[in-house]
Amino acid sequence: LNSSLLMLSANTFSILNSDASNLWFIAKDSNGDVEPYQLSLSGQLTAYDVNPNGNSLAGSSEIIEQGLVVVATANSGRQLALLSSGNITWLTSLMDTTTGNWPTNVGTGLGLHSLSNKIIFDAQTTGVNPTLWSYDFNNGMTTSLSTDIVIPGERTDAVVNGEKIFFDCVTATFG
Repeated sequence: LNSSLLMLSANTFSILNSDASNLWFIAKDSNGDVEPYQLSLSGQLTAYDVNPNGNSLAGSSEIIEQGLVVVATANSGRQLALLSSGNITWLTSLMDTTTGNWPTNVGTGLGLHSLSNKIIFDAQTTGVNPTLWSYDFNNGMTTSLSTDIVIPGERTDAVVNGEKIFFDCVTATFG
């Protein structure tokens, strides 16, 4: 483990999450790529080459029962990916309907939050403001939750309490 960790260096793109069995973090490898890593209690280090063409720049993250969900670079845009048991599963394939490009703003304001077997997040897929989205693990569907709620989580961190999530946002009716 020591020799493996010596090949890594810290980076400003930071994820540091833990659960009962794993420590998840971002590091720069010997090739200069910034990627996520999983260190188990038994000392097994697992590297996730999320973007084989360069840095994954994994950002927001959320630990769930199946592993770690991250926002990472794919196809020149940002998407949700599940990191689990050495495998990478892309969960979303969001597109910016205004430009036809992959979105670059995903999970930037609200972040990622687990709620009732769903990941709740923000994404900018049209216009100039991010809106509220969810990914449902039960059916594999990505759904826009509201086009009236914009800029969720811009000024304060979201709070999950039981089966509810509280966050700041802007609406046409209430500002």
